[in-house]
Amino acid sequence: MAKITGRMHHAPMTHWRALSLVGLWMYAAISLSACGADSEESTSKPAPSTSSSSSAEALPADKQFEVDFREIVARVPDWSIADVQKYFQGSPCAGDWASEAGGGSGGNFDVSTNGETGQVWHEVVGFPSAATASSAARRLVENLESCKTTKWSDQPLEQAGSALVSSADGLIWVGQKGSEVGLVSAVTTDGPPPQGVQVKIADLIMADLTRLHDERRG
Repeated sequence: MAKITGRMHHAPMTHWRALSLVGLWMYAAISLSACGADSEESTSKPAPSTSSSSSAEALPADKQFEVDFREIVARVPDWSIADVQKYFQGSPCAGDWASEAGGGSGGNFDVSTNGETGQVWHEVVGFPSAATASSAARRLVENLESCKTTKWSDQPLEQAGSALVSSADGLIWVGQKGSEVGLVSAVTTDGPPPQGVQVKIADLIMADLTRLHDERRG
């Protein structure tokens, strides 16, 4: 299967496909196909700066998310994220949790943990209301926990609106703020990272969702 890179941008979704962490690349391919011409890999480059200031230009929000995530996971003792293509098996467990979604964006990006190169999938799914988004996020966690083919366990997190669900070979962070649900999926056979790393990633997801929520309101 060809390697998929880049990000999908917001597009109408009448049938948002169910997420399967172990089958993550199948999900990515199906979602990209469903979005059709609205999906694209970003190839634009920022124009050369004419300012004499030495300060770096602000990154786009999705790129800043990637930079911050990489910093969090770069050197976690005895823990690493794998290349999702190595674990492609196609065992869906999430079910039709996002059938009421109105749109979304997402994509995979490379990470390096303790010198091992891997990838994670990050996406944000939009719903008609905060109540619908909350129900969808809860349904996703419940579907994973009730999966018959893979055992998933919900890891308690202190952040309101956040959850971490783990299996023997993967993790899914779930966050909900207003009408948006954010997901970060990673393949690892090392189990959940230390509590501090779990919290930092949950905080990163919630900060991203808060930014989107504030933009919508503004």
